[in-house]
Amino acid sequence: GTNTTRPAISKLFPLIWALSLTMTVSCYFYSQGWPIDRFLLSAAIPYFFGAFFAGFVTLGVLNPTNNNRSFSQHFSISFILLAVGTIGFTAFIFYLQYLIYYSRWQAEFGTVRQLYQLFFTGIGTFYLMAITGLRALLPWGLVILILSSLYLSRGLAKYPR
Repeated sequence: GTNTTRPAISKLFPLIWALSLTMTVSCYFYSQGWPIDRFLLSAAIPYFFGAFFAGFVTLGVLNPTNNNRSFSQHFSISFILLAVGTIGFTAFIFYLQYLIYYSRWQAEFGTVRQLYQLFFTGIGTFYLMAITGLRALLPWGLVILILSSLYLSRGLAKYPR
């Protein structure tokens, strides 16, 4: 007979996704002349956690969305969730770092001025991520994204619930 039970998608996927993107970013920094030291590690850690959270969320969203969807639908969903999630979570982690750094010079808590500062710090962070942060992920991050999306969609579309 045919096997109708779906194999468990690796629970290690978020960790593997995060480590592979962190290696991509680290190799990019190294190719730009950064020595392998604590500064390279501190620059790569936000990418690790951003990718880890994105992988975790992607698995959480994909598992209940099975409903006999096609391979291309699963591929599209996983591609978009991994790409947008990784970029978004990584930018948010950088945003939190900027908030900690700029907290010395921010206005009093809850004032309109502080809200402006928080808002424009966020806009600046996402802009920096879009302009400089994505460069560290390309082109190999795109290859890893496509392969990971293929892996996830093959595992979900092949075995209906």
